[in-house]
Amino acid sequence: MKTFYNIRLSKINFKNKTNLKKLSDVYKQKLNFLFLSGKIKKQGNHSITYFDSTKKDIFNIKKADLFAFSSFSCNYNKTLNIAKKIKKKFPKSKLIIGGSHASALSKEILHKKVFDIVVRGNGEIIFAKIVHAIENKKPLQIIPNISYLCKDKIIENPIQGVDSSNSLFPFPDYPLLNEKKFYSARVFTSRGCPFNCAFCANKQGTIFYRNIKEIKKEINLLYYKYGTRLFYIGDENFVNNINRATQIIKLLENNNKNIKWIFQTRLSYIPQEIIDVLQKSKKLVEIDVGIENFDANVLKLNNKHLTPEQIIKNLKKLKTINKLILGYWIIGLPGETKQTLQKNLYVMKKMIKENLVTLIEFGCFVPYPGTKIFANPEKYNIKINTYNYSKYTSEYPPVFDIINGPTSKDLYRHYNKTLVELTELYKSKYIKESNYLGNMKEFEGGLF
Repeated sequence: MKTFYNIRLSKINFKNKTNLKKLSDVYKQKLNFLFLSGKIKKQGNHSITYFDSTKKDIFNIKKADLFAFSSFSCNYNKTLNIAKKIKKKFPKSKLIIGGSHASALSKEILHKKVFDIVVRGNGEIIFAKIVHAIENKKPLQIIPNISYLCKDKIIENPIQGVDSSNSLFPFPDYPLLNEKKFYSARVFTSRGCPFNCAFCANKQGTIFYRNIKEIKKEINLLYYKYGTRLFYIGDENFVNNINRATQIIKLLENNNKNIKWIFQTRLSYIPQEIIDVLQKSKKLVEIDVGIENFDANVLKLNNKHLTPEQIIKNLKKLKTINKLILGYWIIGLPGETKQTLQKNLYVMKKMIKENLVTLIEFGCFVPYPGTKIFANPEKYNIKINTYNYSKYTSEYPPVFDIINGPTSKDLYRHYNKTLVELTELYKSKYIKESNYLGNMKEFEGGLF
């Protein structure tokens, strides 16, 4: 992967190419906690401390009325072990957990009798309601979107839609983390996705838009106080609203700041108006797009709302902007066969050779809790082999087999084959500048 990141850094043209970790500063932000803290502090006079268990001994943690956790599936077991230690040390404190994993498995989590409350869905507003209820000794049953323990019984309150106003986006509390620098930082101008891909655990439904004045305020804070020079626009559908996207592009482009920026978007809809604006961009350096797979049947089965024709059409549009294009790919989605695995590897190489994408970032599919596939694996013709969530990461062999198709071992072998062959292609194209000629012409289908 070092070859991948070296090429990416050179294309983005960092002044300092020695520190590969600078591209990963976004993960130090812990934006979920920054938004939570921002909401709570705006609500009242509360003391909030962020504790990073990877840097500090958990036994040094101080007593608090509430302990809030957010966990991915792959680190849930570690989170649970930390919570057990805190529960033992402070048995009267309330332990709360949120995130997509907790939202999907609230009953399973509460059965452990470690966490007291699970927040299902967006956390900022609900967590603020929990704090207010506990502080004022009000019953938890008045709070929607939570599950909780009451005398060893699990109570699940009804799900209610959240207010789509700017109250969903409190200003992030950056001082909470005690970080001095964020060379790169992720900024969300909206949240949510109207699509419902079978492999995605983020069930937002509606897009919530953030106040543009707040976006400008955050960019200025990151630039002047934290030295941020590379901004990731983290929206799942950045170009979905043409007028808003245009305003934000102008905000990033029409200033005197020495910055670079990146955005991600879907490939099903790239309006020409946005292409026209981006062709004039001088600070945009990269566009990240979700391709996932190039087989029409696999895309349809996984409810991607994307076709191979749309992929090629819109990659050709983005090519005219002349920026780095990073394509995301998933190996082993339901519906995958040994033939589609080979087809996808061929198409990856072809896209790189034709300059439709610059680099491809890929991993093995993970059937995360909260996805349609995890809830109903038989419908998608897969067999989940383990519920040891520490293995639910694309860096490990897949935790499933495709029935009458590639096994976990087959998929992992193909993952490593793809890693080797794309690395060689990167070296050939970007380092030696020699030509790469693919084969398997039958897969082109006139799309290129």
